Amino acid sequence: ACAAGVGWSRGLCALQCPAGTTKCGSSCVDTTVDPAHCGTCNNACSAGFDCTGSTCSCPVNETDCSGTCYNLNVDSANCGTCSNACAAGEVCASGSCSLQCPAGTTKCGSSCVDTTVDPSNCGSCSNACAVGEYCAASTCTPICGGGNTFCSGNCVSLLNDPKNCGGCGIGCTSTQFCQFGTCSTFDVAALPSGVIMAVALNNAHNGNLGGIAGADAMCAAEASAAGFGGTWRAFLSSSTQQISAFFSGSATSYPVINRNSVQVKASWAAWISNGNTNWGSVDLFAFDGKEVDEGTGASPDWSDADGWHGSNADGTAHATDNCSDWTSTSGNGKNGEWDGGCSWHWSCSNHRLFKYPETHSCTSTLAVLCIRIAE
Repeated sequence: ACAAGVGWSRGLCALQCPAGTTKCGSSCVDTTVDPAHCGTCNNACSAGFDCTGSTCSCPVNETDCSGTCYNLNVDSANCGTCSNACAAGEVCASGSCSLQCPAGTTKCGSSCVDTTVDPSNCGSCSNACAVGEYCAASTCTPICGGGNTFCSGNCVSLLNDPKNCGGCGIGCTSTQFCQFGTCSTFDVAALPSGVIMAVALNNAHNGNLGGIAGADAMCAAEASAAGFGGTWRAFLSSSTQQISAFFSGSATSYPVINRNSVQVKASWAAWISNGNTNWGSVDLFAFDGKEVDEGTGASPDWSDADGWHGSNADGTAHATDNCSDWTSTSGNGKNGEWDGGCSWHWSCSNHRLFKYPETHSCTSTLAVLCIRIAE
């Protein structure tokens, strides 16, 4: 008797294949779908190919590229069409090569960029920062020179700005000043006698100061508001007074200090007599603690921190350049240069009290210095 599935044929037991199958060797196979016997016995499909309808072909969503099946939608060596390879750093997506950006970056055009710091794509693609700006935290921010920091629309020194002391938005009280990034209390009562204090008005002014009397009144008012006692007068020469005569006798040997009680010059005489040369690295400050420097937030802004004085190189009154005795915006006024040279400038060479014979139009807004002449 023949085994199950084996029939008697011509006196021998022989394999009998069911309908729809074909005997290939010792097996019955469906040659319409068998990849080892596709269409006919022993016609094997290549690796990766399926047998469909008795024909070797690539699986669904794949294409035959020179005998190998690839998904042209995602294969980076055959992207969209056979042999269309994507460049290094690109991936194949939906049949097109595109840039693959690492985490934390964004595809902008043909580049991967960090939009938090890229000045050409700041915050979003194609949002370019203007000249003089850089990109920080996805925001275009002005570049501040000399270690200054951009805070609330201004470049400031975190070392001495009383509104941004040690960090943006950290403000000192009205009785404090900012020194080396720390709000410190200045004890006016402890100010030693026999010193001359030089402090600027909080804002810049044009040449019309209301005359000498008007300028003196502004000095007195701002000194009082800041808690500074004593008698103050504006550092101005005119047809009725000259800076060189503010002090006489032994008083000319008194040292000059700034708002923070730091010595500017060893004596008034030395400061005045050398008024056309650099006085050194110590800066001047306004009553509210701002450094007399360019771009420190004075409103109107100090023009390069130049300051009115109306004097010759030795502190005597200039004959004409005093904005009509500081009552007019017509004409010119003599000025000094009081930049905070060591905080932002290329050198400390810009502390020149008189800078004779420089002048500014009386329409200019410059710093005004106040001098405490008596306790």
